[in-house]
Amino acid sequence: MVARLGMRVGGDCIDDDETVEGAVPCVGLNGEVYVAWAVHEKIYFDYSTDAGKTWQAKDIIAADLPKGWSIDIPDINRVNGMPVTGCDISPKSPYKGTIYINWSDQRNGKNDTDIWLAKSNDGGKTWTKPKRVNDDGAGKHQFFNWMAVDAATGYIYIVFYDRRDYSDSQTDVWLATSKDGGETFKNEKISEKPFKPNRLTFFGDYNNISAYKGVVRPIWTRLDGTKLSVWTALIKQK
Repeated sequence: MVARLGMRVGGDCIDDDETVEGAVPCVGLNGEVYVAWAVHEKIYFDYSTDAGKTWQAKDIIAADLPKGWSIDIPDINRVNGMPVTGCDISPKSPYKGTIYINWSDQRNGKNDTDIWLAKSNDGGKTWTKPKRVNDDGAGKHQFFNWMAVDAATGYIYIVFYDRRDYSDSQTDVWLATSKDGGETFKNEKISEKPFKPNRLTFFGDYNNISAYKGVVRPIWTRLDGTKLSVWTALIKQK
């Protein structure tokens, strides 16, 4: 079975800001299907309560996406800030049922890409103002975000590339962790050393991360000279 979401705003399918981007779904406490996507400088949200057979008639605007999801990062030939949707389904979490959307954008300027989070406590009907996840000063790039919500603890984990420590395109990998429902985040560097991308080498489009019972496994790409490699970190949190 194929069911179309209730989307009323389409894209132009040329892989830029006017194209629909994202649509990373998640499942809620009672089997609801939640999904957000980006287009026309907005993040839209919709949900299904019947396993995806039908969707809400009108999409909900969850957040503004100033300047769109297509981002220009020095020495990377293609970057997107696509939204990732997650839900706290932990039976022990005080924030269970909360829906989160994570993305990156350049609302603070083309030389200042940031990681953002918005959340909903009412099934996606209303959303908080975006909260900045990276905790550095202004004027640096954080990009290629991905999020996991631990189904056992409800903790939020977001992996991203980060250039806060450099004045050039050297890049590290950082992890942001929230244990209070996305109100605050602890940032920590998880890569052993920086790498320097090259615009002539296609770097990929996404990172990823999984988390369960405090066992966190981010995954990312790095470039050393002309050699691309895929990495992970072995993280066990209490």
